[in-house]
Amino acid sequence: MAKSNFVKKLFSPMVVINVLALVTFGVVLWFGSQMWMNHFTHHGEGIEVPDLVGNKVLEAQQALTELELEGVVVDSVYDKTKLAGTILEQKPLAGATVKRGRQVYLTVNKRTMDKQPLPRIIGNCSAHQAREILVKNGFIVGNIEYIYGEKDMLLGIKANGANLTNGQMISPDSPLTLVVGNDMVESNEYSEDYDEMNDDDVWDDWAED
Repeated sequence: MAKSNFVKKLFSPMVVINVLALVTFGVVLWFGSQMWMNHFTHHGEGIEVPDLVGNKVLEAQQALTELELEGVVVDSVYDKTKLAGTILEQKPLAGATVKRGRQVYLTVNKRTMDKQPLPRIIGNCSAHQAREILVKNGFIVGNIEYIYGEKDMLLGIKANGANLTNGQMISPDSPLTLVVGNDMVESNEYSEDYDEMNDDDVWDDWAED
C-alpha cells in the first residue's frame, strides 16, 4: 500500500511538471552558454591574414583594422636593400586564418643602422690590419688618405670628412676613409713647393740675407 502511494506521488502532475521545468531550464541554459561562448570566442569564424610585407606601417595597420584585426609593431631591424618604414616580417604569416580581433605582429625596417663603437685601432695597427678588422666588424672601408707619418701605420679614420676617435659610436653604413702614414709625402710636398720658385727668387732671397 505504501509503495503504491509512493509511486503515485512520484508521478503526480506537480512532480512531473517540476522535473520537466528543470530539464527545460537545463537545456536552455546549455544552449545559451554555447551561443555565448561561440559569440565570445568567434567560434567558426575565420579571417584570412593579408600579405603585409613591403607595405608601410600605417598602410598595414589600416588594412588590418578594416578586417577587424590589430597590427602591433614588436621589433625593428635594418635592411639597406628595403625601404625604410616598411614591413619586413609578420606573424601570423599571410594566408593564415585567424579570429576577429587577433593581433598581427609586425617587424619594421629601420631608417638607419644602429651605431657601433669604432674599434680601438687608430695608431695601433697597419692599414691592412685596420681594413680587415673594420670589415670583420661590419664597417665599410672606402678611400685611403696619405699623410706624413710612420709608413703604412693607421694614423686616423674619417667619416663624411670628420675625424673619428677610438671607441666613437658611428653607423656601420657610413663609408670610412683610412688616414695612413707615408713618410715620402712631406719630402714630395717640399720638392713641389721648391720647384715653383724660379732662380731669380732664390737669388733675391740670398742677396737679402
